[in-house]
Amino acid sequence: MITIKKCDIKRDRYYNLNNNFKLLYVGRLEERKGIKEIVLIASELKNRNIKFTIDVIGSGDFHEETISMISSMDLNENVIIHGFISDETKLKKFYNQANAFIFPSHDEGFPRVIYEAMSTGLPIFTTFVGGIPGRMKDQFNCIEIPVRNGIVAGKIIAKYLKSPNILESIGQQGLKCLIEIIDQKNKDHDKL
Repeated sequence: MITIKKCDIKRDRYYNLNNNFKLLYVGRLEERKGIKEIVLIASELKNRNIKFTIDVIGSGDFHEETISMISSMDLNENVIIHGFISDETKLKKFYNQANAFIFPSHDEGFPRVIYEAMSTGLPIFTTFVGGIPGRMKDQFNCIEIPVRNGIVAGKIIAKYLKSPNILESIGQQGLKCLIEIIDQKNKDHDKL
């Protein structure tokens, strides 16, 4: 987990995408977190001849099954599992180098990793489960993807990877939203 302070906000993200997209997932390797959908998203992007990698940061009970799925679908060069990373500097580097953040969870409260992605101005593709729709707005500060449907999610992601202006707008709105949250917490803290 990354500590998020106003001084950590990345305001200089470069949104002009090249033809080799770097996507990021940070979370547990569990079925309920959508790790199968990550692999299906990768399959759909590969079928569309999109050049990409998905960096997967995390560990969990579905680790071996995930590796098996990646291998059986010939996605070893596209989906890279890095395991759990506790070093905040290393984790920030993944956020800073990515072009978009993917979060296909089946159920949540409100995941801290979405705030981490917002802090770097990353455009976010996420399911709207648990507390996520209370903070996130489709086509404003994120792009909604369906729950338990990696193929359709892959089609949505493929569509928007061709629209850097939309991704930039979504990333910037996410950044503004997080700054407002931090400012509000600072104001509330001052009242104590």
